[in-house]
Amino acid sequence: MTKFTIMKKIKFISLFILLFSAVTFTSCDNEVIDGAIDLGTIDDDLDPTDPFFRADFSGGTWTAQNTTVQLSANSFQLVATRGTAGEGFGFSLSGGTVGSYAANSNAVAFTPANSVFGYAGVNPANTTENTGSVTITSINTVNQTVSGVFSYKGYWSDVSVINILPIIFTNGVFNNLPYTTAPVPSNDSFSTKINGTDFIDTNIAVSTISNVIRIKAFNASSQDVTIGIRDNVTPGTYTITGNIGVDVVQASYKPNGTSLQAYTGSVTILSKTTTRIRGTFTFTANDGPTVYQFTVGQFDVDY
Repeated sequence: MTKFTIMKKIKFISLFILLFSAVTFTSCDNEVIDGAIDLGTIDDDLDPTDPFFRADFSGGTWTAQNTTVQLSANSFQLVATRGTAGEGFGFSLSGGTVGSYAANSNAVAFTPANSVFGYAGVNPANTTENTGSVTITSINTVNQTVSGVFSYKGYWSDVSVINILPIIFTNGVFNNLPYTTAPVPSNDSFSTKINGTDFIDTNIAVSTISNVIRIKAFNASSQDVTIGIRDNVTPGTYTITGNIGVDVVQASYKPNGTSLQAYTGSVTILSKTTTRIRGTFTFTANDGPTVYQFTVGQFDVDY
């Protein structure tokens, strides 16, 4: 079967966000970093039908100069940037329909200029905290534009630093942004068995989000399997322990709207170039008494 990569070649802002559902480190206590954040001012002459992306934080309004959006039935990817120093927002949502998506269970982040870290919508000390949301309010399929709102509490993603307070992002709006839907044909492949039954994927979404290669495969029921790999890994076998702050690789399964983190398993990188990665995996996740065993997993994708 020919596979399609929904997020092909979109390189998200270089923020090392934590992609899965748990991590442990000391919560922030001290003052917020602000030296690298350059806030713009709102354009009062904006026509309400014009495309724009903006948000309020740290006493000002930030407005994007460039946006890229890709949309499918089960994936929404948005990058909004300003300048040439990597400053901007990145959203990766597990859904592409009108509705609200929790910031702490999707990839939602702002990266300051000249930084590989930034403010992600997950509290590393309490990953179940409701930090906010991104809401897709309308999709114009005739003009191929999408609109929505967002607000969230962003926590600094560098786990080695404990003196940076979170930032509150409010009044976020993306209005009439043009999007693309046509998948890019590829020779990407993904396969695995769940408790001995084949997982039949219909889409493969590949992204590099903050130094992590994220390979997400969806089936016809919008369930998904995700493999996360640090982008500096070399061929070899890496163990999954469930400690996201330490593990070089990670995996998760979303059977019914809740992402279940792998707590044991491994990922073997068989080959890796600057644009393509191939490997195998096995892992176990559970939802209370229900245990999901993933075996004979394989992937071969561009990233």
